[in-house]
Amino acid sequence: MDGKHDQTFMGILQEEGQVIPFLDSLFGFLYRGTDFFRLQNEQSTKLGFPPGVAEQIVLKVLRKWETKARQDEEKYYRLRNSSADEEPNCIREEVVETEPSESDQDAKTESSCSIVETEKKWTKEPSTSDSYNGAVRKGYQWSQTISDLDVQVTVPTFVTKAKHLDVNIDAERLCVKLCGVPEEYVTEYPEKTALLEGDLCYKTKKEESTWTLIPGHEVQIHLEKCQERWWDALLTSEEKINLQNIDASRPMDDLRQEEQMKIQELMWAEQRKRMGQLDPRHQPVADILKKAWNQEGSPFKGMEYNPSMINFDGNFMPDQDMPS
Repeated sequence: MDGKHDQTFMGILQEEGQVIPFLDSLFGFLYRGTDFFRLQNEQSTKLGFPPGVAEQIVLKVLRKWETKARQDEEKYYRLRNSSADEEPNCIREEVVETEPSESDQDAKTESSCSIVETEKKWTKEPSTSDSYNGAVRKGYQWSQTISDLDVQVTVPTFVTKAKHLDVNIDAERLCVKLCGVPEEYVTEYPEKTALLEGDLCYKTKKEESTWTLIPGHEVQIHLEKCQERWWDALLTSEEKINLQNIDASRPMDDLRQEEQMKIQELMWAEQRKRMGQLDPRHQPVADILKKAWNQEGSPFKGMEYNPSMINFDGNFMPDQDMPS
């Protein structure tokens, strides 16, 4: 497939929100609009497939793209390792030419050992989102969600190319230093001056880390957490923030499908409760109770049926006097 249908699929995926509902819609279409799930019990009929063939087709296509994904990963690591062998202490750059502009500047993004260099206009304005659920520190600021972190490190104005920086991102340590400092700045910024250096509070996924240079302004670093948890500091050496004051809410779309369904169920039950309606889970018991309400020997005999008197989650306590 050459990707000509990607736009259509992307629209469906955005509407469904997650991969599982997307695949469910896809197979639902095959069920409603094709004979894909129809069993071909007789050789004379041309509709459907013999038992097991449809599953084999799905697995064959899955294996095809799974193999391609593994090949792409191997190619990536092979190139990264060969690049590291050829230039152990340097950053390998790939230049993407763009139309020159007086107001545009070069921007660079590194993932592991490679950088793509492009021209990028500085349009960023100060924003509290840069320290959202994080903190502003001397020379840098950081923000976080439950699963990742973003760090902005201020750089001197002469830092316009990757050769001016030595950025090392390890699973448990972060270091940004100056290198290749122009002679006129050496007095103020000695070689290997650390802009940010220290041990991270918790472990991160090194292979998922990226950094971007906004020339003359800052280095933007993105880190993926190994565990979903809130950090009270970026580095072990810095002052801790009060986690009681952060916004710990999570977008519902970030939750697993099962968790979203459970929340929706609880919300629906709570809404019914506020409307004076019974929780659907207790309806079968309520139906039995209604039939036995005025039967001989019932403690509610002679009273109007009122299911709100019963606590279906535990022992019931009548909210009004029982008849003697």
